[in-house]
Amino acid sequence: MALVGTRYFDSVGSEAASPRVAGVPQTVGVLVASFRGTAHDGPMSTSRTHPLSAPIVGGGYALRAIAVPGSLDDLQGPLEGQVRLPHHLDWSARAVYDLSDERWRRLLYEIVLEEAATVEDLRTWINGEALLESWPHLYLPRVVRAAWEARHPALRERGAGAGEPRP
Repeated sequence: MALVGTRYFDSVGSEAASPRVAGVPQTVGVLVASFRGTAHDGPMSTSRTHPLSAPIVGGGYALRAIAVPGSLDDLQGPLEGQVRLPHHLDWSARAVYDLSDERWRRLLYEIVLEEAATVEDLRTWINGEALLESWPHLYLPRVVRAAWEARHPALRERGAGAGEPRP
């Protein structure tokens, strides 16, 4: 039974009486309903009968543009020191990244590559040579890695390391 406005409909679309049934206690929660092939089985539906229930290939990254510069030489970000990313790139509790430590630099690169909305963000925070060296070790969503490797064959040649997502 599905509620539309203040009217109830049964599984074949006919108007139905209120769902109050004698002897069944009324509860507050999610109404499990089935209506013309669609099903809702809780706050997050696991049903595959609805046409919109199929996952989006590439996840949320498929819904927005991925910033990729025209040349790796354009990327002249810092290689040393401690840096703090702006809030629009890193909204986590991490405040400072020590770029002299390769692990911290990789983490910063992963965040910037995933979150950058403009090429200017990339130019500011990523160094092209260091990116090329780090590329096989970066853990990136497949769609992000594919966008960068499509534009820059040198990155594709470096490939993804063992255990890293591949396009």
